[in-house]
Amino acid sequence: MVLRPEEELSLSPEAVASLVAGLFAKGAVFRFRAGGYSMHPWIRNGDVLTLSPLPPNGPTVGDVAVVSVPDSGSLLAHRVIARRGDDCLIKGDHVANADGVFPVSRLLGKVSAVHRNGERIRLGLGVEKHLLAWMSRRRIRRSEQ
Repeated sequence: MVLRPEEELSLSPEAVASLVAGLFAKGAVFRFRAGGYSMHPWIRNGDVLTLSPLPPNGPTVGDVAVVSVPDSGSLLAHRVIARRGDDCLIKGDHVANADGVFPVSRLLGKVSAVHRNGERIRLGLGVEKHLLAWMSRRRIRRSEQ
């Protein structure tokens, strides 16, 4: 199949996971266009995200990880807001409820860069990511009370 530059190729989450694993095995990263508003304002609809392999110990609280959601068959790029052992609580910055707890083995990688209109966006992935995760956890607790 030949794709023209204006065409997009849609892949199943399983195919994307396999593609990402193959790229990482060769030392490459995976770039894709974000869709949706669940990470606004740090990641916006149409931003280009760079996905890199997870470190050996998995993500840290505050990292934006990409997870394959088994029930919906979708891929999410959401923030790790808590971690216990190999389990990560994942939540979008701009949504009220967490997506759920996922084992590190379900995470495809972590977002290492965000580009918007050709410019690298630095906010949301630096040291402030810990504060953003804390704020997100507080919103969950407040809404559960």
